[in-house]
Amino acid sequence: MKLSFLGLLSLLFMTTQVWGQSLDFRLGGNRYMLGMSGDYVESDTVRARVLSIDVGGRIEGKLDEDLSYHVWLMGSFENGSNKATGVIAEYEPNQAINLREGGLIYRPLSFLRLDIGSLNQNDFQSPLLVWNTAFAGLSLKVHFGGFYLRAMQAIPNNNILTRRAGGIDEGNPLFTTGTLGYQFSNDDVGLHLAFTRFSFSSLSSQVAINSKDLGNSTNGVGTATRFLYGFEGNNVSSDLNWKFKKDWQLQANGQYLFNEKAPNGRNQGYLAEVGAGLSHFTVRVGTFKNESDTAPAFYNARTFGHNNVKGEVVSLVSEGKDSFMRLSYVNSKTIGFNVHQTDMQIVNFSMVRNYDF
Repeated sequence: MKLSFLGLLSLLFMTTQVWGQSLDFRLGGNRYMLGMSGDYVESDTVRARVLSIDVGGRIEGKLDEDLSYHVWLMGSFENGSNKATGVIAEYEPNQAINLREGGLIYRPLSFLRLDIGSLNQNDFQSPLLVWNTAFAGLSLKVHFGGFYLRAMQAIPNNNILTRRAGGIDEGNPLFTTGTLGYQFSNDDVGLHLAFTRFSFSSLSSQVAINSKDLGNSTNGVGTATRFLYGFEGNNVSSDLNWKFKKDWQLQANGQYLFNEKAPNGRNQGYLAEVGAGLSHFTVRVGTFKNESDTAPAFYNARTFGHNNVKGEVVSLVSEGKDSFMRLSYVNSKTIGFNVHQTDMQIVNFSMVRNYDF
């Protein structure tokens, strides 16, 4: 019944998109985005050089005083080369338009927010758990002072990776979370802390097959392939930004991930980064480790090599009011033997410019 309920919500959202043109929409913050990104990947199992031109747009508005809508679409037009062994080729150049997020937002009270539609998982700021992609689902958030409680039930997917692999049957999985968080900001300090209880269930055999190549442990073959361990546990994330001496700032962010369904040596992950620089330019260095079975590798970030990896990251970041640029180098080393995983070096850059309309 839970999945059927989420399916009904998704259908309601898509239907609203169709007949919404006849409603008296009051436009809110609308903008479009132009950008460029690229990946240079080198290892014994993956060799990729990919360049992408990215074009997107975001539309927001109100249906009435308590009900609003938002849609964020991004088109990525990639060219380049990719050579990979194994089942999945996640750096294969692709041209596609992706829904980053979208749906309805209901705020009947100042401290209460209900989201229905495609929910961007980047809100968790936890790349070792889930990546920057949209899950169809329902989220309820309650604020009290700087604290908040959030409950989410969603259908996980990775449409970007599915298209690169030529089609993957993800079945009808379920991702549930409960979060206690704290946010604080003023002119000098920004702080965000979150503790999340998470669970994945009903993951398909094809997701397991592809996740094995990305570091997870599985058993069985073909359609009988299953994850060796379940995924249920805790995730902690943090983000701190401190501005001082007018134009200088310090930054720190981190994540700790624990899967109580997997044994020691396979169930923990962490990411820690620190940075310093001018108000619009910082240098960041970090370290990470993500053991083999902390989370389904199919749904977390490729930035660090998914699962069964550890290493270091160095980034140069420039942020302005309407622009963002990032250049990163990741040295990712495998923890345990996996025939389709080897030590990997990844250079990634991205730049985007936002325009209001």
